[in-house]
Amino acid sequence: MLHWFRFKPVRALLLGHRMMDRTLMIGLMVGGALLIVAVVIILIFCCKRLRRRRRYDYTPLLEAQALPVKLRRERESERNSVREEALINCQFYLRSHSGKYSYVGSLPNMGTRLEKHWFLVRKLRESEDLIMNIWKGSPSCPVPFDGNSQLTIKELFRAISHPYIWTVVDLDLWEEQTLVISVQPYAKRGSLKDHIYGVSPEKYVEDKYGGVGRPLPTKELKLYGLQILQALIYLDEQGFPFHGNIHSGNVILQNRTCRLAGYENAFLGYNSHLHPVLDKYSKENMQLLDSLSFGHLMYEMSAGVVLTQAVPDRIQLKKCTAPGVKELLEYIFDVNGDYPTIRDISEHDFFVGVRLKKLEKTHPKQIQQTPAMKTIFKHVRRGRKPKSKGRHSSTRSKKTSSSYGSVEGRIPKSQSSSAQDATRRHSHVQEAETRMVTSIPPPPPPPPQPSTTDGKTEANIPQADSNRSALLSQIKKGKTLRKVEDPRV
Repeated sequence: MLHWFRFKPVRALLLGHRMMDRTLMIGLMVGGALLIVAVVIILIFCCKRLRRRRRYDYTPLLEAQALPVKLRRERESERNSVREEALINCQFYLRSHSGKYSYVGSLPNMGTRLEKHWFLVRKLRESEDLIMNIWKGSPSCPVPFDGNSQLTIKELFRAISHPYIWTVVDLDLWEEQTLVISVQPYAKRGSLKDHIYGVSPEKYVEDKYGGVGRPLPTKELKLYGLQILQALIYLDEQGFPFHGNIHSGNVILQNRTCRLAGYENAFLGYNSHLHPVLDKYSKENMQLLDSLSFGHLMYEMSAGVVLTQAVPDRIQLKKCTAPGVKELLEYIFDVNGDYPTIRDISEHDFFVGVRLKKLEKTHPKQIQQTPAMKTIFKHVRRGRKPKSKGRHSSTRSKKTSSSYGSVEGRIPKSQSSSAQDATRRHSHVQEAETRMVTSIPPPPPPPPQPSTTDGKTEANIPQADSNRSALLSQIKKGKTLRKVEDPRV
């Protein structure tokens, strides 16, 4: 008994300590859980705040950066779909004309005309590469889009023989698909524009001409400029109405020799990208478009940049540092509107002393025009005829009937304007007289003859014929009519 009572308090004390430890442990566990929950709630709240802040600060910037990328991808997707369609048309054309050409590969859009697609082909049993262009027929094509026009144009282009003109190997008007297919030799070094900007021709046009080009030296300016002018003079001498698409992209450069291309566009109804800029200066004479376009070409060659307006100003002319170029451009872009012809430009002092060795060795072949060719030329001229005459009809209207080689078309502006004013005044007077005569009602018929036979009464009655002639003479003179009382009343 003593032993039991001796150890019972100690045991109770030990049990109490255990209960306190268990309670304390449970409290600590509950407190730790609550602390963890509180920390998690705080972290969630902070994350939400940071997310809202980040979205507010950075999401619009990311969307703005993604918009050009999205537009570029959409543009590339659309361009690829269009090129796939053009590739299908190319392969279908080659299969339908089996035994003529073989497909080599596709090329990027190397030119400024976006609807024009480029493919590399070869003639069978030949190793020379050719460029095949396929594009939609223009709704403003001046010639009939049929087989007869195709044969005539093809015969005309094959008859061209000039050292400074790029040849057209083949041209087809695909009536079923309303497509134009042209085949030309492939120039690996590209065009004069590629030479100015120092880029490879086998690149997309968007990636080639974004920067500033290299101005050409004076020797190349004189040589290349005169070569292009001689090509234009030859086309005019052979009866071509005009070129209409003169720019550096339509000039092929081979071994320091410029060869003019793009003359087929005038027969197919395709305008130059300079046409909207120069329209008001050349709408009464399409040959003036060639003169002004050549001025734009010379400016790009001498300044290394494209002229963005119709006529250069003084600040833009300062970029042309080659000797004599500024005077040449001032002569082409005459401030009085007395623009020179292509032959006048070729006779300028800037081109004096330039030798054209290839033109001296080979004489250009004259084209024997057939009646069908003359009809095609008429269609092209009629298609380019302006619908209405505007204000710019002083000097340029006098040049309309002249060709590139004509110097008589350059009439002083004062004489032409005075003659025009006299013609306008004369036409206004005639219109006023016509309106006056037509606005007055016709005279009434003469009164009936009285039944009396008295000679006195008949003598007092005026004659109808004399009254009628007098009335008409007064009307023509513009006199006002007065009511005259009848003496018989």
